[in-house]
Amino acid sequence: MKTKNIILTICILILANSIEAREFSSSDILFVSQKNNAPMKVNLNAYFLAHNFLTHVAGPLGLDLSANEAVGMLRFIAASGSLAAPNQILIKNFQNGDDLKINFRYLKPKNDIILLFTANYNVNSSKIDNEDEKNIFATIFVLSLDRLVYYNDTYSKEKEDELKKSDNLLSLSDSYILDELFENDNLVIPILNKIESDSKRDPFEKVIAILSKGQIALIKNDFKSSEDIISAAKSAMGNLSGEKLTQLKQIFDLFSYEHSVVRLYTEK
Repeated sequence: MKTKNIILTICILILANSIEAREFSSSDILFVSQKNNAPMKVNLNAYFLAHNFLTHVAGPLGLDLSANEAVGMLRFIAASGSLAAPNQILIKNFQNGDDLKINFRYLKPKNDIILLFTANYNVNSSKIDNEDEKNIFATIFVLSLDRLVYYNDTYSKEKEDELKKSDNLLSLSDSYILDELFENDNLVIPILNKIESDSKRDPFEKVIAILSKGQIALIKNDFKSSEDIISAAKSAMGNLSGEKLTQLKQIFDLFSYEHSVVRLYTEK
């Protein structure tokens, strides 16, 4: 199996290594809500909201967020997301004195509800850009009951068949975890158990399988289980060395960070 195809872990790892993170003070973050705002009344799943915002918005924009900063943004998105008007997360003096403006709003094309994010950030130059609208940052998520699902993670029978045919079990389980079909959650643990029990599998894959179980725990807000999984993954990493251990440490740290964010988000 080619580990470069592990959707969650390698995607996040690439972002972590290729984006220049920018630090800023919490006092530089402003939340701007429109006067005619009419928030959507939906209780968003904490893990899907946190994971997808951190991976597909904060990561590409190079935001280096503390857990508290991330939770502040997530709570604002959940509380103010609206079909009526866009709302904004504004980070002052983000780059060379220019402000970063992250706009978001719900849209309803046909029968779907999507959440659109845009920013005055040029994806080609990696710079603040208030003029070139063709190359600004934009991404969308599909709302399915309480889950915000990244558009590229929505269920695909063709992708499912391809992953099964190639025996790419980690990516298959990842696709089930992150798609919009609740019934697919029940398919994940048996796949991960198969990876862990297979003596021929790479120890690297087995640690990823352990962390993937943590995703299911976070979806359920089962923080006791996710803490146990963090401990188990840390112990299993002792069997690795070199480049793979370095990669796993970064992935482990990212999962631990998401665990902290989701837990803090769910606290009253």
